[in-house]
Amino acid sequence: AGSERTQKSGVSGQRLAEATQINNSLTVLGRVIRGLGGGGGGGEHLPYRDSTLTMLLRSSFESDCKAGCFTCVVINVASEPEHAEETACSLQFGERMTAVRNVATLVAGTDVGQERARVAALVETLRSKLRNLEGAGAAGGFVEGAPR
Repeated sequence: AGSERTQKSGVSGQRLAEATQINNSLTVLGRVIRGLGGGGGGGEHLPYRDSTLTMLLRSSFESDCKAGCFTCVVINVASEPEHAEETACSLQFGERMTAVRNVATLVAGTDVGQERARVAALVETLRSKLRNLEGAGAAGGFVEGAPR
């Protein structure tokens, strides 16, 4: 999905509603990026809850991210002259993204050994539940020896 000029693309009906939602989400994402990049005056409220997209991306932008904290953005551009305006907007958005900096924070008291044991216990619990489902005739399956 991406920014599109709905008048230029000539969409209507359900596609127009979808394009409008995408454009609204991208507008909110732009406001969040401006705030994170320091372009919003500092200390202001970031509108994460204003769109589903920004709510989903929130953990990628926060410093206490628990999922690896690596965020990658791909900017697609078109070389045709008729798409110059959209290309310029996309490149400006990418430039604003480069101003966002996350600083990882260490949560005091985190014991890696305990966390590893907790995750291993959770995996075993889920495997047990899967075996129970398989025994009850549920579709799917667990392949022993498969990469874990």
